[in-house]
Amino acid sequence: MTAPVLKPLTGIRFVAAIFVFNAHANNLPGGPEFLDGVALAGHDWMTMFFILSGLVLTWNYDEVLGTRLTGAGLRTYYVARLARIYPLYLLVLAVVAVSAVEVPAQLGELLRNPTLWTHVLAVQTWSGDLAVAYGFNGPGWSVGVELFLYALLPLLIIPFRAIRSRPRALIAVAIACILLTFAFVIAAYLLGTADLPREDPASAHRWLYRTPLTRLPDFVLGMSLGYLLLHTRGRDLVRTGRVLQVVGGVAVAGLMVAPGLPFTIWSLDAANTAPFAALMLGLVWAPDTAFARFLSSGPMMLLGESAYAFYLWHQTIVHVVAGPATTTTAWVITWVVAFLITTLVAVGSHLLVEQPARAFLRRRLAGQGPPATAVARP
Repeated sequence: MTAPVLKPLTGIRFVAAIFVFNAHANNLPGGPEFLDGVALAGHDWMTMFFILSGLVLTWNYDEVLGTRLTGAGLRTYYVARLARIYPLYLLVLAVVAVSAVEVPAQLGELLRNPTLWTHVLAVQTWSGDLAVAYGFNGPGWSVGVELFLYALLPLLIIPFRAIRSRPRALIAVAIACILLTFAFVIAAYLLGTADLPREDPASAHRWLYRTPLTRLPDFVLGMSLGYLLLHTRGRDLVRTGRVLQVVGGVAVAGLMVAPGLPFTIWSLDAANTAPFAALMLGLVWAPDTAFARFLSSGPMMLLGESAYAFYLWHQTIVHVVAGPATTTTAWVITWVVAFLITTLVAVGSHLLVEQPARAFLRRRLAGQGPPATAVARP
């Protein structure tokens, strides 16, 4: 049985990808400081991706893993996850790595480079060396976080069995996860690591932003939201959903433009967890709003499904296309050109590489065909 489609949560993935793209584009020359904050706040949307992962995986795989763990269920789940993200990840990594080879002799050096193999295995984000974590294709760090979270999902589902139909308990878990992200920030200040540059292995940037362990609260928060949506499926919660959409959406936007906030470690994760959680619930419970309908439209569904490819390609294309701009006009032109190229490459990669590779691996490794319908995927 295929889980019902969460269309707005598919479309919003492309919105998140746009903000992450903007974070890696060059800043507007001579622009006001708050625009620099908005650009930097694009990284806030990584929090949404990790919450969304927990939500969607719970929504899609509770029927397979939620009652009891079986070898067949685990195989179905792990093959599907590997087929979902690894083929395209390897392709983009190969293109980025090989593009730096100028003479044949450098290819051997590349293959002997240990940093390359940490990226092949998607464990680079565990490194304290920023050059390793962001080497080759920088956005790939989050794939290592996702793989860690994917691996833990079957175990994390077990304690949820006792509360999966208890909304108050699920809300309590969600609140606890949000509070834990705040505790991480407070601990960083108490330990004196809050203001360390991100290149420092002890920096809050490393431990709060890109370390898989500290992204667990985001993921478990998403799982609690997923079970809450499963429990309330079929109920009329449109009024509540509309309120949550407004509250969550205004909070997300407000935090991005709040003076100085994007430059603090609060914006690495903690400040955004509750607003994104509210926004996601609101989009699912009230799919009739203009914003939810827009996110559920055909073009946004395609772009949302292509968001993973967009994310993997965007920084490389930005570096090639969007060079330093000295005027506002030049900045706008390079931004638009880089965005359009990234979008076209992403949609093409999704349709010509990602989908066929996923279907092939699922058939060969788990005896499954392609999914019967598209579901919002992290």
